[in-house]
Amino acid sequence: MTRIWKVCLAAAVAVLLVSTGAGAAPGDCRLIRGAATPEDPTDDVSVCETQTYFHRAGPGLANLGSVPSFDTTAPTAADPAPYATILGRLVGTTNLHRPTFQGSFTGDMDTLRVDVFLTSPVYNATAIGYPLIFDLQIDGQSLVLENPAAGGEQDVPMDATSEDGVYKMSFAIKNLYEVMERNGLDLGPDVQHTVLISMTALYYGDGNSVYWFDSASRPSGIYFNPNNPKGTVYDATNYS
Repeated sequence: MTRIWKVCLAAAVAVLLVSTGAGAAPGDCRLIRGAATPEDPTDDVSVCETQTYFHRAGPGLANLGSVPSFDTTAPTAADPAPYATILGRLVGTTNLHRPTFQGSFTGDMDTLRVDVFLTSPVYNATAIGYPLIFDLQIDGQSLVLENPAAGGEQDVPMDATSEDGVYKMSFAIKNLYEVMERNGLDLGPDVQHTVLISMTALYYGDGNSVYWFDSASRPSGIYFNPNNPKGTVYDATNYS
């Protein structure tokens, strides 16, 4: 137990670095490798919980500005930033085609959970799951590309909020450390990674939606290494 605590404490020194260069202390840490060999600390890999929030990069619709980033500063503004997804399945994964967010994370990661607040007229009315597709890129490599050809359609539940017409959708991606290792990415508690996530609905037309973020009431963002993944969970090893 003493050795594990030391490992977690050392990993806690690796703070989350965001695109602005600021850092914040991570939350609880846990071993994902090495627990079976307590006598050998050299094979230990620890990950730490860190919550981040999507922030606008400039004024106006997110699609018309720079790619929004994420950091550990919780939004305080009352007015949310909109990100329209009209015809979001157009070719490409840039902010002109679909909601796209990019930032930096320092340290090892094994799971991430994306929380998004959205308004989707068709799916709000029908009360069915959201036919999500997304692309997760780490250090320039597309590690998890969710589309019908890759993993089949999975509808992500939309949970009602206290605001009329605004729903919260959560999905998680697990086993990222193994996939990053397979793809030859640098690993370690001091390694800084560029993380890009883009997402939209599978179907044209009825999937038109507005993603809301950067407000105190609609704090969309990425939760790194959560103990509780929540929502629809994707296994990264199925895509690599």
